[in-house]
Amino acid sequence: MAFFIRLLIGPFYPTLNGPSRPTLTPYKDDIYSVIIGEGITSVGREAFWTYDMISDISLPESLNRIGFLAFSGCNELTEVHLPDSLSVIDGSA
Repeated sequence: MAFFIRLLIGPFYPTLNGPSRPTLTPYKDDIYSVIIGEGITSVGREAFWTYDMISDISLPESLNRIGFLAFSGCNELTEVHLPDSLSVIDGSA
């Protein structure tokens, strides 16, 4: 089963590690495409860490930061357009 998911990431999950990870974690092997909505300014730490089935991510023009390890381990991800507004990419993002 494949999911099409629109996630609002930023102020809702200031850090995404340990028990504060969003409830999508149990479905991480079924998520193939992610659209992060316009108005979101950051992708938090480890937001999609080891979501290894994601092949497509759409980032909004409002995005200005990608957190540490945010997309690390997304082994199927082949291409991402980085918006002009992006000013900070933390390590291993």
